[in-house]
Amino acid sequence: MKQERNAYTWFCLLLSIVVFQGAQAQNSNILETLTVYDNAWLASLKMELVATYPTTAFDKDQGFCTASVKMSSDGDQQAFVINQLGMDPVHFSGDRRSADYTESGDYTLTYAKRIMVHFGSDSSKIRIDNERKKISAKDNSIETSAGSPFIEVHPKNHYDSKNRMFRFLLPLGRGFSELLDEVTEVTTSEEGLLYLTARGNLFSPNSGQWFLEIDPERDYLVRAATFSHPGSSHKSSFKGDIQSGMSARTELPIWNAGSSALIEGYEIDVQLIGYTAQPDLLLQEEVSSEVNRIAPKSTLIDYVVSDENGQPFILRGLAVP
Repeated sequence: MKQERNAYTWFCLLLSIVVFQGAQAQNSNILETLTVYDNAWLASLKMELVATYPTTAFDKDQGFCTASVKMSSDGDQQAFVINQLGMDPVHFSGDRRSADYTESGDYTLTYAKRIMVHFGSDSSKIRIDNERKKISAKDNSIETSAGSPFIEVHPKNHYDSKNRMFRFLLPLGRGFSELLDEVTEVTTSEEGLLYLTARGNLFSPNSGQWFLEIDPERDYLVRAATFSHPGSSHKSSFKGDIQSGMSARTELPIWNAGSSALIEGYEIDVQLIGYTAQPDLLLQEEVSSEVNRIAPKSTLIDYVVSDENGQPFILRGLAVP
């Protein structure tokens, strides 16, 4: 009898190991499949969106702006540009940082007028062209002026560069695979949808937990996803607009519209305008040229090049290396 119990115990243990290994294999296969589709999507595409998001994250009471978003990828390099098209009327704010006020008490609102991101063979670069509005404390009159260009150089796949671009792309249902480290659980609904729990990150070294809803019948298109850090009550969310339908203009479908909320109170809505499976080489050339052009009064911070103390190379003003 004892031998029979021991044999049964060993059988149960062996069965649990087989089931566990099978689940691990399934989880790994799903992540590999997501990666294959994302890589195929980014290998060759040209895309144009219209996006709406807060004019500035530092004063969200100023309302929203609308922007044109263009992207091109040929597998070797990626180019991304955001041009602001318009914004809600702004107003004087009396409770911001002291640095945001002039000596006479006028409020200076700074926001990005144009953002360019370029991923090359050995680095990624961000260029931000700011604009300023000086709002009078007396009569709310406004003076608009161009700000100084700001350029950052990062390693090729740095979080900051990816964040600038993928926050607009994830709501369309693609690009999640590189944010996932390990799929820990998979369940399937009666409709055939996959529900994934995974460990990963959201454009930072800090690990957290992902929940994704995936449609395997639509080339593993992500319908919705949330991310949270341990101990945090906030969840970043990404959601395709199911009612808007999917683009049928290429082999790999994406949502025609979607939304994301990385932080509380900062929501991005995107709508697809154009989408083809051919890169825009002119856009890539233009963005590459602009991120490498040091204009007067620019600030350049190069995190790839550092001094003997490990500090990034910083260039300000008229000097050009």
